[in-house]
Amino acid sequence: MNTMQDYPKGVLRGKAAEHKFTLNRYRPGEDTGFFVERYWAISWDLRGEEPHLQNKLPYPCVNLVDNSQHPSY
Repeated sequence: MNTMQDYPKGVLRGKAAEHKFTLNRYRPGEDTGFFVERYWAISWDLRGEEPHLQNKLPYPCVNLVDNSQHPSY
């Protein structure tokens, strides 16, 4: 997948949070591009740090989550 580099829509105070999580966005393939604008993945590791609350502005969309690697969540 091709990584998208434009500014992430809807993430508030992104500069203040850029060291709290990593957000990667990917272009869809030709077979899903008609239905999917982008795929995105977020990761974080806040062990030993204070909790972080991240606000965002919702856009009309559907988010699907795959927790198969962490089924206890």
